[in-house]
Amino acid sequence: MADASHDRRQFLAFLGSTAALSASACRSASGAPRAAAAHGSIEEVLPQITVPIPSTIDTPATQAARRAEQLNTAWQRARSLGKPLLVVLFPRDSGRHEDAGRVFGGLLNHATRDELACLALAELACATVADAERVCGVWIGGSPPCALIDAPELGGALSITPLLVHASGASDSGAEQRARALFDAIRDALAPDQAALDKLIARSLACLPESKRAWFEGLGADCDAPAPADALAHAALVHRAAARSPAAADKLWTALAAGAQSQWIAQPPPGAHWAVSTGCGGYVEGESTSTANFACGMAMVPHYSRRFLCWYERSDAIDGG
Repeated sequence: MADASHDRRQFLAFLGSTAALSASACRSASGAPRAAAAHGSIEEVLPQITVPIPSTIDTPATQAARRAEQLNTAWQRARSLGKPLLVVLFPRDSGRHEDAGRVFGGLLNHATRDELACLALAELACATVADAERVCGVWIGGSPPCALIDAPELGGALSITPLLVHASGASDSGAEQRARALFDAIRDALAPDQAALDKLIARSLACLPESKRAWFEGLGADCDAPAPADALAHAALVHRAAARSPAAADKLWTALAAGAQSQWIAQPPPGAHWAVSTGCGGYVEGESTSTANFACGMAMVPHYSRRFLCWYERSDAIDGG
């Protein structure tokens, strides 16, 4: 994303170039020497000027629209795959907007392979409470760090399960305790027993493209593990194959965890950024350090959650008025 001040300099350079050419044309018309005589006509000179003009200017409004679109894409993907949508919620109007990102970010970064395989049963996104309510058509009461939102196509009425965390603490042990509590809440909401997992399997099968049906039906000890992206998309079927073929479970769990690692940890989930803090400064991954540094004074940050998911809006974006 281009720096806004850089965009302004490019635009002013373009205006200056255009003004100079216009002045040259006027002098030629009045008998003055032509500045472009050595190069041909003004029309021949203009194509040689290649000052880049920004096609869009980033504003808080365009950033908000982009985040809403990312959430909508994740919501539509979840519905197309027959999966619930797990939303990490950022209460934008609260001073606690980092809480959910720190708890869930710590969980993702320190999750075991089997925990990632469990989380993969849902599609993942991050959003403000307001965006989640508007895009998914739900009402979220209170300030839960996460919510599990289920589509009506295959599972009946639209449902939402707020996921609360009651443990607290600023130490490493406290941060890990909160993440463990959140994982337990997600697991119990997603697949607390075999009957619930069977429903997710049936939904995944109903949405599976015909071209992939035979391959996933035969998935087991005699087949190669699916590609990580396919494993993540059809996580419930990977769970079924691991239960049917214990000898293949290790490679299946590994493929599923690799899909989650690639889509959610190596890069941020839709709607958020990964950020790093040490308690006295920090930065947003993938953003210019000139616009994405945190000021000193953030106090003690547990090592467990120093890399966290953040709801980030560029401070140098042009106010759209």
